[in-house]
Amino acid sequence: MLEIGVRSLPAVLVAAIFTVMVLSLQTFTGFKYIVTVEMFKMSSVVYWMRAWYYLELSDRYNELIKTCFFCSAIALVSCYKGIYTSGGAEGVGKATNGAVVLSSMTILNENAKITGIIWDFSMMKKVLKIRMQRSVRSILS
Repeated sequence: MLEIGVRSLPAVLVAAIFTVMVLSLQTFTGFKYIVTVEMFKMSSVVYWMRAWYYLELSDRYNELIKTCFFCSAIALVSCYKGIYTSGGAEGVGKATNGAVVLSSMTILNENAKITGIIWDFSMMKKVLKIRMQRSVRSILS
């Protein structure tokens, strides 16, 4: 089992690096910029001011966390199915099919759980922020 973890760790690291690259490219370039600046003749300064106003880094962190979990699920399932494959080409085909199906189900399950956990933390953070604001107001008044 240890060799499965060792073989899947580079996949998680590479996925995290690619996710950071894609998120940064998505933030600084893209279709939205072309449409708003070129087609609608909006000022690029206004575009960047609004983009930075609406950009929340917590969303980017959540995407990175989910990517690492999803990639680890795919890598672990695929390595497990690949190591314990037997039966020649037919066995490889069945193992590949099984790995795809099991990875898909695992990702759906993980997505629900991780989204719930992230949602709980973000709601808890908002509640704590509101309580802090109320306590500061009560102290000041």
